Amino acid sequence: MNTLITQETITINQTNKEEEKKNEEIIKAIVNTSSLQETITLEQKNKEAIKLVTEWLNDSSDFEEQTWPLVKEILEERDKK
Repeated sequence: MNTLITQETITINQTNKEEEKKNEEIIKAIVNTSSLQETITLEQKNKEAIKLVTEWLNDSSDFEEQTWPLVKEILEERDKK
C-alpha cells in the first residue's frame, strides 16, 4: 500500500510541476503582450482577464500563494525596462 501512495504522490507532484510551468508561461505571455496590444481589442483583453480570474477563483490549490512572487518579479523586471 505504501508503494501505491508513493506512486500517487509522485504523480501528483509531476502534475503540479506541469501546471506550474504552464501557469508561468501564461503569466509571462500576459505580462509581455505589449507588442501585441495594438492588435488585441479591449473586449478580447477583458474576456481573457475574466477567464483568468475565474480560473483562479475556482482553483482550490495554493496557486496564488505560490505564483504571486513570480508574478511580482516579472512585473518588476518589466517595469525596469
